[in-house]
Amino acid sequence: MELGNIVADTVLLKAREGGGGNRKGKSKKWRQMLQFPHISQCEELRLSLERDYHSLCERQPIGRPPRQLATNCTQRLEQGPCKELSQELTRVTHGYLSMAPFADYLNSIYFNRFLQWKWLERQPVTKNTFRQYRVLGKGGFGEVCACQVRATGKMYAFKKLEKKRIKKQKGEAMALNEKQILEKVNSRFIVSLAYTCETKEALCLVLTLMNGGDLNFHICHMGRAGFPEAQAVFYVPRSACGLEDLHRERRVYRDLKPGTSRWMTTATSSSPTWDWLCTCPREMIAGQLPFQQRKKKIKREEVERLVKEDPEEYSERFSPQACSLRSQLLCKDPAERLGCRGGSAREVKEHPLLKKLNFRRVGAGMLEPPFKPDPRAISNSHACLEDLGPRHASVMGRFTALGNLIAGWKQT
Repeated sequence: MELGNIVADTVLLKAREGGGGNRKGKSKKWRQMLQFPHISQCEELRLSLERDYHSLCERQPIGRPPRQLATNCTQRLEQGPCKELSQELTRVTHGYLSMAPFADYLNSIYFNRFLQWKWLERQPVTKNTFRQYRVLGKGGFGEVCACQVRATGKMYAFKKLEKKRIKKQKGEAMALNEKQILEKVNSRFIVSLAYTCETKEALCLVLTLMNGGDLNFHICHMGRAGFPEAQAVFYVPRSACGLEDLHRERRVYRDLKPGTSRWMTTATSSSPTWDWLCTCPREMIAGQLPFQQRKKKIKREEVERLVKEDPEEYSERFSPQACSLRSQLLCKDPAERLGCRGGSAREVKEHPLLKKLNFRRVGAGMLEPPFKPDPRAISNSHACLEDLGPRHASVMGRFTALGNLIAGWKQT
């Protein structure tokens, strides 16, 4: 068994590094797979595609370097003497580009090439589109393995949701909802859904592959359990930004760990959108959940009572500002909690613990992380599957309707 793991790890590492040679993990037939169709094959797409300026120019991904360049430019404008003019100049520029220049673009060869790329994106996706490698994690509905797109060599996480288990658990609504949310959300702080496909036994989600492992693994394996506060402060605002991006899509994050009492807020049914965020810094810094004692079991009923009634105690590892953030997010009165007073994400970002952070640079991924995991490590995660999956054939059809999804700028 150990030898099998070593072989599987070696094969996966080789795939992640490009597999050697000039193809960088691509199939021998990659040119044929990515061959552009004749423009006449794209006429139906030309008629069905949204052809407004906002959809074609503002919402399309531009790649990470241009995004960082735009962020730097915006910061310089806002810090300079012309900061009052930057928003007006942006509005005027977009207004001009959306008129005659945009009309010229729609009639140009560049728009034809855009249509050809879109045609390639919409080609059917099957399990044979990918090479599958070792299993990274297992859960109640299936398993997650690493995979590689044959045509491009790009690595992803391949999540299989077994139909029999899904049907037994009646998880079709949750699966479809998750898939639809991930289609729409384009956030650096939420994994992207790149493809969906279906096999005889499973529904498959192809997601961003997080090579560094999950936070829980590193929290428990950093020597002394938990992170230094400065390191935790690096991760907490990213969680807040992820929630904010969901809110922009009018999605409410109801509960981080449904049914797990130590993750419960004091009034889960009232305002569970931001309150779960208070548990993250607690576990990151202390290395354990609220109201938890090492090597001591506490009954669920007692934990629920503690969550609702007792104030939480903080160790010397928490600074006064960290305690303040926790206590405001954990306020017993939901109406008084941070993030629930009408200001939403702005209230959280303006807390003294986070106020000094430049959230524009956070959003563009331009801050250097305090800790970088070993990129060659394989077993640094405790991956598990969520309760996802359609039940009926009609739902399964909707689940795999858009087999190839556009990836956001954060992935490029």
